[in-house]
Amino acid sequence: MSAAQKNTPENLKERVHASFVRLSLMQHLGARLVRVSPGEVDIGLPYSERVTQQQGGFHGGAVGVVAKTY
Repeated sequence: MSAAQKNTPENLKERVHASFVRLSLMQHLGARLVRVSPGEVDIGLPYSERVTQQQGGFHGGAVGVVAKTY
């Protein structure tokens, strides 16, 4: 496969998805890929007890690890 073929939008989505499903922490947190495009990845993190701190808000560590993923 040539470099041009590797960088098509379809292949990009497949490669990012394949990488994302191997991130066990993302799976544990319930994070999901929302959108993949060249230079951008949107990740959804649903509110749940897995991502909250003791006062009920999103835990900064959970938000930070999702922001740092890609």
